[in-house]
Amino acid sequence: MPIILRKSCLALLGFSLILVVLTGCTGGPVPLAALPTLQVAAELPPALASSATADTAAATLTAAGIPPTFTPVPATASPTASPTVLNLRAPTETPRPIPTNTPVTPSPTPTETPTETPPPSSTPIAVLKPFNQYGPYELMHMDAYPRPAGDNGWGMHWIPTVVQEPGVVDRFVAEMVRMHIKWVVFLNDGTEIGQNDYLVDKLVANGIMPVMRLFRSGVLPYDGQVGPMVAHYRARGVYYFQLYNEPNVDDENHQ
Repeated sequence: MPIILRKSCLALLGFSLILVVLTGCTGGPVPLAALPTLQVAAELPPALASSATADTAAATLTAAGIPPTFTPVPATASPTASPTVLNLRAPTETPRPIPTNTPVTPSPTPTETPTETPPPSSTPIAVLKPFNQYGPYELMHMDAYPRPAGDNGWGMHWIPTVVQEPGVVDRFVAEMVRMHIKWVVFLNDGTEIGQNDYLVDKLVANGIMPVMRLFRSGVLPYDGQVGPMVAHYRARGVYYFQLYNEPNVDDENHQ
């Protein structure tokens, strides 16, 4: 008996499952209820919260099966005020033009300092004065040295012999005048006095400065008549006397 009942129960259960499956395939739509949710509905701005409360509640299409979490877009869009955008960017500074002429601040007037007086020097200073006023050991000024009139710096050597005839002197002095010669070096025989008087007088008379060389054969000492000879020709216009000639050259010193 228990086994028969168990089989009857199993047959009844299988029949019930077949009935449920067939009912699901042929039945109409099953009404849907609103699904529960934890999502908070979108909040409106405070200005529109009061007027949109009822519309929002009505717009929750529970009856149509739309979940209350979906907020429909209104038919007519309400304009919202756009926030004013502030220009926070620093203003661009316009570069200043470069001046073409930069002004220069004038320098202050320099203060003049007193000129220092140089200390006395041990070197003697030449003083310009007439030639005949200088002593034998006094320093002569450069401008005090005698020069021929119309000095042009041109000069010649008169060295044929230590003495010449008057006719020879006249001939060559005339030639030198035509060549505008202003200086002549001639030879005197050592410290001899008188043989070249005529030559010296003709040179000085024609504006030519004579330079007397005291000729010696080799580098030998002069005798004691140099002083009187110089005094004699100095009175005739000879200011320059030359002792020896190139004594460092072997042809002159015979060494």
